[in-house]
Amino acid sequence: MLKQKHHIIGYEPLLTHVSKNDETIVHHMTLFECSTKSYPGSNAASWDVWVRSTGTVCNSNSLTPRDWDSCSTPVAVWSIGSSGQFLPEHVGIPIGGSSGVKYYMLEIHYDNQKAVRAIDHSGFRIHYTPEIRPNDGGIIISGVSISDTQIIPPGQKLYRNVGICGPSCSNVLFPEEGIKIISGTLHTHRAGRKMSLRHIRGGKELPRIIEDDNYDYKYQQFHQLANETIVLPGDYIITDCAYDTLHRKRTTFGGYSTKQEMCLSFITYYPKIELAGCYSMTPVREFFEMFGVNQFYSLNMTDVENLFLYNGNLLDYMPNTVYSKSKTNHTDMTAEDMVVEGSLLSTQI
Repeated sequence: MLKQKHHIIGYEPLLTHVSKNDETIVHHMTLFECSTKSYPGSNAASWDVWVRSTGTVCNSNSLTPRDWDSCSTPVAVWSIGSSGQFLPEHVGIPIGGSSGVKYYMLEIHYDNQKAVRAIDHSGFRIHYTPEIRPNDGGIIISGVSISDTQIIPPGQKLYRNVGICGPSCSNVLFPEEGIKIISGTLHTHRAGRKMSLRHIRGGKELPRIIEDDNYDYKYQQFHQLANETIVLPGDYIITDCAYDTLHRKRTTFGGYSTKQEMCLSFITYYPKIELAGCYSMTPVREFFEMFGVNQFYSLNMTDVENLFLYNGNLLDYMPNTVYSKSKTNHTDMTAEDMVVEGSLLSTQI
């Protein structure tokens, strides 16, 4: 543990290669700070147990320890094709010191569709210095909340989803002088074709912070901005994603698998504020009402809302049948079939 405050000035991926062609089964890695005081019932001593553990399945309601919910603020992010990033000389991400974070969690997403047998040792090489830079920086995740409520119909050429970080967040947490964005990386899975990070102020769209009209999910480099973008309280940041599902026969859901989709921006900025992520998602009630569903076997709508809000991806948790909203017609179908049939009702935004 570093007794004095230091600054992270950059990081690089350390990847385990599983073939002679330097292939890796790692798709995405994030190193998170863990706030041991933020989660009820958590105490610093209990975290030593996790340090000695061999890890567990991520994002599992039954297998992931609830203490880990407090590990939500990213300090290093890598996606396939990236070489990492180094910060400008006036910004560093704080680490160490008596009041600093003492525990970190490394989350790795694997894409192993060939079922390669491998022992993985991937991680980050962190570069840090005791010479404190003028500004503490941080990373915010923004975009569409990772949930089954994100849907992309099949047979679409450029179907758009947007994730909005708006005044309900920026007015409360951003300093009066705003935050300054210095870089960012855009993230979807296999269906992503175009992405942009948009900026709205006073009802008018400003120049786009990042724009990639030839997005390649295998080449997700950080975009270092030539000019820092100031985002003020009351501003909107919009992550805009366009997907190609022309050759897919079923609806694509939001989720962690590369066969599912994401729409995220990882934004590096300063000065650091107490914010890990800023997302939007389709309200659960409206999501099901769009398909004419207002009742489930064994669960009421409030139960379903809570499942989505606290667990994210829930097709496995959903009851097998749903009631149609119509009083004259009754339909039994799985939750997945409901969305597939309902995809014709979806609208592009």
